[in-house]
Amino acid sequence: MTNESNPHVINYGAMTVGALGSPYVFPYLYESKRRGLDTEYGIRRDADGFMIGESRVGVDRDGNIHIRNVDFPATKGLWELLTRKVEKIDYHRRPKTI
Repeated sequence: MTNESNPHVINYGAMTVGALGSPYVFPYLYESKRRGLDTEYGIRRDADGFMIGESRVGVDRDGNIHIRNVDFPATKGLWELLTRKVEKIDYHRRPKTI
């Protein structure tokens, strides 16, 4: 069994960065999964953790993101914006009005 399919590794990620943040952090841990990550303008991984620009990025157990003493609540949209080359959320779709 590889680490990528090991339930212990997946559970550890959920306990460390929260259930919301886990699927977004997971690809940074495995070279084979990095294809869709935005490491140029978004979060990148270095030897000490995660960075964006010249700033250290912290993630708590609830998936909230902390950059330069500013706390950002965990949302799917924020995680998509900071990690994906192409977001999977359609921000432009508006509900139909009657």
